[in-house]
Formats: sequence, structure tokens, C-alpha cells
Amino acid sequence: MKVVAYIGSVLLATGVMVGAGFLLVLTTPRDGRWLIFLAFFAVTTFIYGPLILGSISAFWDTTVSADSRSYFRRYLFGVGIAEGLGVVAIIVYSVVVGAPIWLPILFIVLAAGLFAAGLAVGRSLIRHELAHPRPVTAWVPVSRREVGRKIAIIAITFVVFLLAGLALFLLLGRGDSHRIGETAVEVSLAVEFAFIAAGFACVMCSLSINRRLRATGGGDLGRMRRYMKLVLRRKPIELEESERVGAARYAAIVSYTLAFQLGFIGLLYAGILIQQIQSLTYRRSSSFNVALIVLLVAILVWAIPLTIRRIVLARRYAREHADLLTAEAPAPAPLVE
Repeated sequence: MKVVAYIGSVLLATGVMVGAGFLLVLTTPRDGRWLIFLAFFAVTTFIYGPLILGSISAFWDTTVSADSRSYFRRYLFGVGIAEGLGVVAIIVYSVVVGAPIWLPILFIVLAAGLFAAGLAVGRSLIRHELAHPRPVTAWVPVSRREVGRKIAIIAITFVVFLLAGLALFLLLGRGDSHRIGETAVEVSLAVEFAFIAAGFACVMCSLSINRRLRATGGGDLGRMRRYMKLVLRRKPIELEESERVGAARYAAIVSYTLAFQLGFIGLLYAGILIQQIQSLTYRRSSSFNVALIVLLVAILVWAIPLTIRRIVLARRYAREHADLLTAEAPAPAPLVE
């Protein structure tokens, strides 16, 4: 259920983002498009704020401890502030460029709906999982063989969808050059299709590792935040003896989850970038395409070095505390108050 919800939410967010961009371009006067970055900032906060909030609510039990509740309130407050700034930005943008009055109203209603939906769906999913817990299994490290199998699945997914996309688009384009275009366009569509499919294969392949990562902290968001600060930011955090074992196991696993996360973002964004570049190459250029390309590239430039650095830090911590990985002390259980 979580897999379907996650993939559906990402597809929905991407679709709404693209649709909102086209709507902004169509309704904004040409002489006012220099301020379109304000509208894109607003739309981004309206869409991805609730998506992040819903993901946290679905993956973590945010009520299990005082730390969990405190951290979740911070996330909630942060998303609320971002949404408020987005409302201000879309109103300022609409007033300055003379956009239709219904445009900011539509986006504000969309923001409120997505915010409520993100919380409702996330909490519903975690309640369902807590009511149907998985059997507790002993902790085992992630093996190279396991990672190799997952990478092979992702590569096979890419190849299969690439070939299927080529066959489909070439078939649809036969005898109708206006529908699909030249061979280069057909190939780029197939490659775009394959990148996005491989990105979602990354999500599927990382699920079992993500569950093991969460188990290192007993599903406690507050405890996992302490692990993250200690392992990925190297901040001095005091841990109990049982938590030291959990932190070492967290470090041993999180490098793999980060790698798959980076793979998902890279593959998904590669597919979207190909789509936007294709639009600029074969169609009339628009400020929306350029703005989206700049935004995606900026996210990748920020995310790739940060993620690689965190992977290095996690592996270093795991090596430094390798003796704790095989310790008999169990990872801490959830703190029920």
C-alpha cells in the first residue's frame, strides 16, 4: 500500500507541477514573465511541502516519544511557514503582473487541499502499518551481493522499458511524422521513459533496506534524528549503550539508502530534463521549460555533493564502530509513553 501511495504521490506532484507551470505561462502577460520565479517558488512549496510532510507521517510513528512529537511539530511548523510564504509570493506575483483573480485563489485552495491530504494519507498509512506489524527479524548487514542484485534489477528495468518505448513510439510514429516526429525524437522519448521507469525501480529496490534502517531506531523519529546528527553531521550527541549499537547499524545501512535515494532523484530528473530539452529543441521555447530546467539542475547540483558527503561520513562511522555491529545488545525498542 505504501509503495502505491508513494509512487502515486510522486507522479501526482510531478503532474501538478508541470500542469501548474503551463497554466502560469498561459495566463501570465508576456511583459510580466520576469517575475515568474515567484510563482514557481509558491507552486513548489504548495506541492512538495505536503509531499514531504506526508512521507514523514507515513514512514515514522511521530507519536511514539516526546522527541518524535517535537521533531514532527518542527516539520509541521516549517512546512506551514513555507506555505505561508508561498501564499504571499503568489499574491504578489498575481497583483504585479495582472494575472486573473482566480489564479491565486486556485493555487491557495490547491495548497490547502494538498496539505490536508498529505497529513491524512500519511497518518492513515502509519496507522495501518502499526495495526499490521511485520514479524521482527534479526538485524543483518546489507551485503554486496544484495546490492548487486538490486542494481541489476534497475539496469534490466531501464533496458526493458527502453526497448518497449522504442518499439511503441516507432510503431505510433509510422506514417505520421507530425505525431511523433523524427527518429531522434522517438529515441529521446524512449530514453526518457526508461529513465523514469528505472527511477521508480530504485524506489522498489530500496524498500527492504529502508525498513531495516527504520528498525535500527525502533521507528522513533526523534531517535533517528539523533542518529542522523551523530553519523551524517558528526555532531556530539550523547547516546545510551543500546543506542550506540543502533547508531552503528544505522551508519552501516544509511549509506545504501542514500545511494538509492540519489539514484532515484538522478534517474527521475534525467527523464524530466530530457523531456524539457526536447521541448526546447523541437518546439517553441518557453520560459516554463527554461525555469524548470534551471530548477532541476540546481537541485541536482545541491543534492549530489551533499549526498555523497553523507555517504562517506556514514561509511566512516560504520568502520570506526564495526565492533558494535555484531554486538549482542539489541537495537533500542520504541519508546512508548
